[in-house]
Amino acid sequence: MDANATMTMTKLVYTDKIIFLSLPSTIEFSVSTLDIKKLEDFRVDLVTPFLKEGSNDEPPIILSLQRNTLEIRDKISSTIRKYSKFIPSINGLNTFFKQLQENQPFYFLPMVNLSQLDKVRLYLHLEALEQNKEYEDLLNQKFDYFADLLNNYKIFTYGNVRLNIGEQIKAKRVCRFCNQSIPAVSFSKKAHAISEGLGNKKLILFNECDGCNELFSKIETDIIEYLALFRTFYTVPAKKGPKQLQGKNFKIDTKHEISIFDSQIGEKFTLPFTLRLEGNKQVSAQNIYKCLCKYFISLIPEDHLKYFEETIKWIVGDATKLKLPKIAEKISYERFSLEPQMHVYLRISENIELPFAVGELYFTCYVFTFIVPMNSEDKFDFTDPVNYEYFWSNFKNKNQLEDWSYNDFSDSNSRLLNRNNNLNLDNKV
Repeated sequence: MDANATMTMTKLVYTDKIIFLSLPSTIEFSVSTLDIKKLEDFRVDLVTPFLKEGSNDEPPIILSLQRNTLEIRDKISSTIRKYSKFIPSINGLNTFFKQLQENQPFYFLPMVNLSQLDKVRLYLHLEALEQNKEYEDLLNQKFDYFADLLNNYKIFTYGNVRLNIGEQIKAKRVCRFCNQSIPAVSFSKKAHAISEGLGNKKLILFNECDGCNELFSKIETDIIEYLALFRTFYTVPAKKGPKQLQGKNFKIDTKHEISIFDSQIGEKFTLPFTLRLEGNKQVSAQNIYKCLCKYFISLIPEDHLKYFEETIKWIVGDATKLKLPKIAEKISYERFSLEPQMHVYLRISENIELPFAVGELYFTCYVFTFIVPMNSEDKFDFTDPVNYEYFWSNFKNKNQLEDWSYNDFSDSNSRLLNRNNNLNLDNKV
């Protein structure tokens, strides 16, 4: 196993890339060092748990397809402890294995480069194993869809592992949102790329100044309130701990005890019953859209910021957009996580009938899919129903089109948030 080597001045820098891939999450990290002996020692320790002894005089081989067992976890934990200072990013493996079920399959892929399509094939193989399906059948069913999507978009995934985004040295930082640097602005506060109030502890943005951070803290309360029911019900470990939720006619505490004080429930009612939970806080729908786009801008590669100058002005300014593309929303447990995760889609194809930038936010069982408006690369108006339908039909396969709602978040006025919830025969909300 030869490391990739690059020349820096007169010294060789040796680099290995490591990938752990599973259905719940994927972690990729690189190891770079001038000390080839140290790198070789790390390789041996990392690879040993995944070796199969060869027969006769044949050398041992690496088994890439593995299952999460106590033995594997113990050996990996030992490696993490040994190399955590040398390779800080290896600590992300703790989270990777915590998200796996006992005996759940995963791939260990050292010293390889994978294309997006390669990763899709591996994900589909893992899905086939978990669902006890034939891999070829699943590949034929889904691969064409994924291939088309990946031909149109470069996809980035955030939230699975810890990530510090931007310039670490404060004196060199430039704010992504106001384009100012020290001494005009300060960078003393920790800025979360996705709101800490939604449970984000992993994604930190260095290039967000204190002034913009303060501005965002005011509008982020709207999306936090919008998702408060899920935050409370799933006891999301948000800022200062889990939060109870209380409205005009109800209270839900962190132990999931629900108190209803409402005249609409009499002694006699039939199930299923629609219960209206009346909020006591006002929420601006457009602020929710702004927050989603703020998360997107916080996460994208820096060289793409130039395409979103007008988007950023809208996010940080007082002006409101009269009409925005609809946001697709859905409750789905496919990617359930107590910490928010984000998919960023940036168009790479020449098909300008598709939006240039699309984001997907996953929060517990809730999913938002949204177009990032006002970027310089979009040539079509996606508030037009025909254009939006073309986008959606090309973005999601037929199996994924079910159970989505498409909602207008253009309203900039603050209104009380009310929720309609169905009680079924088991009396569950």
